Amino acid sequence: MNDYSRNLKSVDDIAKERNWSTKRVRKLIQEGLPVVQIGRQSLISPETLDEYLSDREAPKTVSTDICLELQLPSNLRESRAK
Repeated sequence: MNDYSRNLKSVDDIAKERNWSTKRVRKLIQEGLPVVQIGRQSLISPETLDEYLSDREAPKTVSTDICLELQLPSNLRESRAK
């Protein structure tokens, strides 16, 4: 058994560790959190969960092309392009 499969945890385990409800964990799965399905049970790697959450919270940058398309004022375009 490799380290990845040894670290997989159930929805209940993740919820308990993070002091979350199981509903919150299942919602993250519905939103795209990668899991390993074994039958009806979803198993989650804590490392994958951390990566998923940090990617979700990473600030999005606005490109100049989108600003031009949206016709934002030039002062906003310049500050976003930097």
